[in-house]
Parts: sequence; C-alpha cells; structure tokens
Amino acid sequence: MNNIVLDAINQTKKTVMEDPSLGMTKFNAHLDWEDGTKNNVLIRDFSPLVIDEPDVLGGTNKGPNPVEYILAGAISCFSISFEIFASKQDIKLEKVSVYIESDVDLAVFFGIKEGERGIINPTIKLNTVTSAPIEKVKEIANLALSASVVLNSLKAKVELIVE
Repeated sequence: MNNIVLDAINQTKKTVMEDPSLGMTKFNAHLDWEDGTKNNVLIRDFSPLVIDEPDVLGGTNKGPNPVEYILAGAISCFSISFEIFASKQDIKLEKVSVYIESDVDLAVFFGIKEGERGIINPTIKLNTVTSAPIEKVKEIANLALSASVVLNSLKAKVELIVE
C-alpha cells in the first residue's frame, strides 16, 4: 500500500516480538570539519550532508544548519510514521505534504538572557490528499506524532495542525 513494504515492517515486528533484545538498533553518523562552520556528515553509504551556518551566524551558508537538519529529521520521521500507519489501515494516499517551523531565541543562545536553549514552539502542518475522512487523518496523524522516534527525542512539545 502506498509503495511501502509492509511485509518487511511486519516481519521486523514479529522478529522483535519473539526476541525483544533484537529491537535495539544502532544508528550513527560521522562528521568531518571542513572550515569555519562548514562540516560534512557521513551517514552509511550516502553522499555527505553539508552542514553550515547562515552568514549572520558566522557561516558561509553552504548548507543547512543543524537546527534545520533536526527539523528535517523531525518532519521526515513524522511523515514516514503517518504514511506507514495510513498504509497499515489500507488508506490510499495521493499526496502528503508536511511543513515545520520552530523558533530559536538567539538572545538565550548568546547568553544575553535566560531561557530554553533548544527549539521553541515547534509546529507541524500536515496537508494530505486521501479519500479517508479528516477525522481518520487526524487520528493517524496524532498516532504518528506520538510514535515518532525523532519527535520523542525533542524536549519541546510539538503542536500538530492537520489541514
């Protein structure tokens, strides 16, 4: 369903149910500093991800900054979870579009004032085209929000808007 290999997911779940110790999975990334705030991150056999900062934060703007990557990871994990849960319920998805935005208080980062040094007020907007009723879409979206490994790794409470 929706070009997701549900059999592979189900087999992995079955294997972990039989032996929960097999559920512990390690992910990793390796960073090589290039210059200034520009870094290259290697993940598995993929091309390096370039990480930099915008000019106003001392970088050369050669790539997204770490906050932008964590936001990309957050919406990717949420979206994949949503797509899998919808597919498991035989819901055909024609379009899934997800947008995320969050604040970062630079005054706190620079030590000018006290406050939270993480992302603040993250909001995810989900827009999907499907024959499923909006109530079902919201139910699956909330399940994806609660199940997302990346979102659960963030300290900030995420607001979800389903359009």
